[in-house]
Amino acid sequence: MKSDDINIFKYIIFGSKYIQLDCFYYKHMLPNFIKNLKLQLVHNRNLYFFLIVWFVINLIQSAFTELAHDEAYYWMYSRYLDWGYFDHPPMIAVLIKFGYSLFKNELGVRLLTSVMGTFTLFMLYQLIEVNRNLKVFIMLCVSIVLMHSHIAGFLAIPDLPVIFFATLFFILIKKYIEKDNMITALLIGITSALMLYSKYHGILILTFTFSAHIKFIKRKSFWIIPLVLIVLMIPHLSWQIENHFPSFQYHLYTRSSIYKIGYTWNYIYSQLLIAGPLVSILIFYNAFTVKAENIFNRILKFNLTGIYLFFLLMSFKGRVEAHWTAIAFIPLIVLSYKKIIESKQSIFWLKALFIPSIIGFIFIRIWMVYEIIPAKINPAKELHNWDKWAYEIDSLSNDRKVVFVNSFQRPSKFCFYTGAEFSHSLNNIYYRKNQYDIWNFENILQHDSVFLVSSRTPDDSIITVVGEKYRFEYIDNFKSYCNLIIEIPGIKSIRAKPGEKKILHLNIINPRNQDISFSNGDKIVATFHDGKKYLKRGTLMQLNDIFIPAMGSKKFMVDLEMPLKSDEYSLYISIMTRNQSPALNANLIGVSVE
Repeated sequence: MKSDDINIFKYIIFGSKYIQLDCFYYKHMLPNFIKNLKLQLVHNRNLYFFLIVWFVINLIQSAFTELAHDEAYYWMYSRYLDWGYFDHPPMIAVLIKFGYSLFKNELGVRLLTSVMGTFTLFMLYQLIEVNRNLKVFIMLCVSIVLMHSHIAGFLAIPDLPVIFFATLFFILIKKYIEKDNMITALLIGITSALMLYSKYHGILILTFTFSAHIKFIKRKSFWIIPLVLIVLMIPHLSWQIENHFPSFQYHLYTRSSIYKIGYTWNYIYSQLLIAGPLVSILIFYNAFTVKAENIFNRILKFNLTGIYLFFLLMSFKGRVEAHWTAIAFIPLIVLSYKKIIESKQSIFWLKALFIPSIIGFIFIRIWMVYEIIPAKINPAKELHNWDKWAYEIDSLSNDRKVVFVNSFQRPSKFCFYTGAEFSHSLNNIYYRKNQYDIWNFENILQHDSVFLVSSRTPDDSIITVVGEKYRFEYIDNFKSYCNLIIEIPGIKSIRAKPGEKKILHLNIINPRNQDISFSNGDKIVATFHDGKKYLKRGTLMQLNDIFIPAMGSKKFMVDLEMPLKSDEYSLYISIMTRNQSPALNANLIGVSVE
């Protein structure tokens, strides 16, 4: 507001002191000020109307859309609150816990993520520095595929809270650039921690932000940020230490695989699809070509380029999921808007592509609720008929504990839709470990009656309502050895000749509070993987009548024969029982046969 405008109001408010008003200001400036004020109020009213409509749509969608597989898994997180989980930090579990305490259904699971998504849109609009045009902003955001689910949508997944706090982080950084302030630095530290408690990808935002403007470190207030961040992250780091860093091992090592050019190609075209199959080229072109005219735009440019390059490099290490770049959409939207609003041609194409985009998204939203595409070719089949599937499995179980093999999603969905207190996933070498291994439900199952889904020695099979076929078995005296630990001291890798025999010293540790007595059919096996397929496993030792006391261990010596073909292999040393595949008992060993 100009000083003249302020004087006008001073004269009006304190009219008893200032009796005369300047006629020029009264006739010209005051009406203009009131007109601008009215325009601003109308503008804000339209913004709030859009946000309310967006929020209501997401609430309706939340209530009538079945849980996605991962959402059910995160709902299981919320039943056992902790400072960390195998795959992710705990923020999503806390959000689901709160919402589900209010509504015991899909709406409750997604309630707070729907709220966060709406506020994320509001904050994104505040990040636009000049030339705010609500219509253009809405067309830009609504045309982006990922906006409807992972950025400002409704799904109860870690992407939504991390983007919410990352957007808040950028708002605070913008304020911190303008003025060195201790309170702002404190808030940045807190927001940084909340961002990391949401998803580890937040570390990229911190890295690229402070790399873009290294001069931040010259401010005394800056050092509050890392101090607060470290202090607030101590509970999570303690959890990681206590559980032997499962999240870091999984994300940094377990996900790695032999490079395929398809990984990189899939990464590139998937980014174009999730940005909007119609508008992605327009958005990416404008975001990457806009000039960084100030420090804040430079920070946004660093984040945009850095995040996409980081995941491009990750594609040489293994498959990159399309939505992992979701945090890059904050600078992508703000920077692309900055250039689009200055180009009549860009606005023309945005308007032209908006109508077909919105028609497509309406179709997708309806499709997520109703199975209007046959299940066999339906990419959204994880959102349909899983409530019926759960009761189908439950009716077959005959009140036995239900145990799945190699699936953290199936037991989660089974518990959500049946209200069962318990279900478990047994994970073997053909899969990976997950949160069910940390929860260690396996101990509860020993010597109990179990309905085993995906057994190696089935009693029968079924094709379920979702089209999945299961071979199942009823077991009266169940036993498994997935949570036993096999240590191989001094061996991290092996170099050998084809067919050569190596002696391995094994130490089997029983972490259970109950004794273990192996029986006929229990054995130690070795399985090699050549990067493409698993080779025929070999038996290293039968475990008949061997006893290991509770919290005890037993040492063995075995002969291991190397493969006959020269190649690079991964070696699994496992315990195997009659109706189950080899378990994930030992660390993976690299084997070079030459």
